[in-house]
Amino acid sequence: MLKKTFSYFIFSILLCISAGLKAKGIYTNVPVLLVVSSENQPDTMGFNLAGQLPEIIYALVLQEKITLWDSPKKTIKISADALQSIENSTNTEFTKSKYIFINELWTSSRNKFAFDIIGLSFMNESPKGRVSYGYIDMEEAAPFLFKEHIKSNANGPAFVSYMAALYSRRYIFSVVQFGTENFEKNIDLEAKIHAQAVNPDKKQETQIFLKPIKEVTYSIDKKPIDKYGIGMQLFDGFEKLLFENLEVFFELGADKYFDFKKYRSEFAVTRIEVDEVWEKYGDYITMIPRSITIYVNNKKLNPISIEYLRILKFNIGLKSIEDILLEKQFDFQLVKINKSYINPEDATLYYQAMKEYSWTQLTRFVKYSKTN
Repeated sequence: MLKKTFSYFIFSILLCISAGLKAKGIYTNVPVLLVVSSENQPDTMGFNLAGQLPEIIYALVLQEKITLWDSPKKTIKISADALQSIENSTNTEFTKSKYIFINELWTSSRNKFAFDIIGLSFMNESPKGRVSYGYIDMEEAAPFLFKEHIKSNANGPAFVSYMAALYSRRYIFSVVQFGTENFEKNIDLEAKIHAQAVNPDKKQETQIFLKPIKEVTYSIDKKPIDKYGIGMQLFDGFEKLLFENLEVFFELGADKYFDFKKYRSEFAVTRIEVDEVWEKYGDYITMIPRSITIYVNNKKLNPISIEYLRILKFNIGLKSIEDILLEKQFDFQLVKINKSYINPEDATLYYQAMKEYSWTQLTRFVKYSKTN
């Protein structure tokens, strides 16, 4: 009896010590459950992870590349047919899941914080109540999430994998459960734990900080009045290149519009679009041209890479196409930033924002510049 009492006493002390350490933000591998709502993500995040992630997961499940389980306990496998039956019976769609639950393990010390994502669950709403679709083990899904890129809007960074997006923490989330603590009715405690996780004074060891990189597409203006300007020289140069190298012309997809054997007509380059990668270092922006898309008689050809133009020795005078594009001594208009098409009326403001403002707040700059 005395031995049991002593053991209970020691256990109680350890629990108190553990609770005290957790209150101070010191713990190791504590199971945590987060919830992310697809309807609660501002566009300044750069992408809606909760809005896009269900689409790629759904495709992987239907292709039987990953396993959908009933719960984190992984007791029952849910087949693709069973998943579609759930959708049909509840009149919902997995790809439009409103909530993603993220199972994690948190480790925190006085000056460091780390988290490890171990699984994802997907939930939706129907007229009859909430619909739980199942659970995905992160170890199985990770190889696919590393390969696929999430679609970023003008505020976001380009070329971000789904896995990097998950670990970037660029999404609004709430802590649902921490260890055995359920925060459904304890908002104050949730806020305290949440604050520990995003504490700027702690080194975030596993969080991925995304580089300010954007994929930018712009069109070069063709101004007939500027007959000898570099912009007009580019149009003339590409016309000459294609006219003297018809095999290149048709390699770029001209056969979709013209008959190679019968083609004898004159043609004109009517539009030039350039695809570049821009990266920001403080106040300095580097620009790397990647490809050019030429429109002939208003017909869009396939993109031609800068490397291929280099092989073709395409120059304007003594300058290479790369030098000309980097110097930008021509009028141009932004067409697209990442996956967001730019309204022509806003193109000048977006370019100004790219040069002067935070790259996560481009849409806000444009919005308030138009109202002032």
